Amino acid sequence: MLINNIKLVSDERLIRVEGQVYSNGVWSNVSNKVYFKIVRNTPPTANFTYTPSTVYEGDTITLTDTSTDPDGNISSHLWTIKKPDGSTYTVSTQNATITNVQPGTYQVKKKVTDSAGAWDETDWVVIIVNELMVSGQVLHTTLWNQNRIKYNLSKTGTENLPRTYDVFFPGEKFILNGNSMIIDPDSDLSVESFSVSILQTGYITELSYSGSENWEGELWDQQMIKWPSQTLTFRFSASYSSGITKYTDVIIQIDDDPYWRQHTLY
Repeated sequence: MLINNIKLVSDERLIRVEGQVYSNGVWSNVSNKVYFKIVRNTPPTANFTYTPSTVYEGDTITLTDTSTDPDGNISSHLWTIKKPDGSTYTVSTQNATITNVQPGTYQVKKKVTDSAGAWDETDWVVIIVNELMVSGQVLHTTLWNQNRIKYNLSKTGTENLPRTYDVFFPGEKFILNGNSMIIDPDSDLSVESFSVSILQTGYITELSYSGSENWEGELWDQQMIKWPSQTLTFRFSASYSSGITKYTDVIIQIDDDPYWRQHTLY
């Protein structure tokens, strides 16, 4: 039998096989030529991308496979995903998603295997999920703050004692300022509404967007003039397009005093 290597191209080897039979001192004619191509398998290269590039809590992270294989025969995919709490799970689809992500650090790696069993795996890719935060302020009107300062000067000779800025007279109009954290302009995330409620009462109002992540509004009702001294909690709540609602509480004091009845400026 004759085996002739007639061509070598890259990772492919073409082999021609011809056969003869030897009998009684005589060789037969050479058989028809048969060709075999021996292909060396090339392992795949694992890779992926993720969106959005800046991630906030409540977002969905989309993991997109960009792995390659010169032989074109990737047969299996395996994602390993580590959550901020340290727990790990796997997904075996070509692409994957991580839904309703929580603040903290996610880690992701991707493994691909071809039909010949060769495989490749990425390093861990770190994805930071940013926490959404809101802040709020309950402010006096300019005139009522002047009243507060005058009252303090008459009592202690200082502007901020005994009535600190978080102390209000009954019947004051509340000026409300809310702020949502700066969101990457390339993100699809947005604040859909921003409200303020007083937890100890039924009062609630919607703030209006004034630019640069700031929201403004005011709250007043005639019945507030009758309020006794008490502690009130103002809850500033921002609702995001992802379905997440974040809030922060601001505590103020209502301190009844005969002085305020002489200043009905709301």
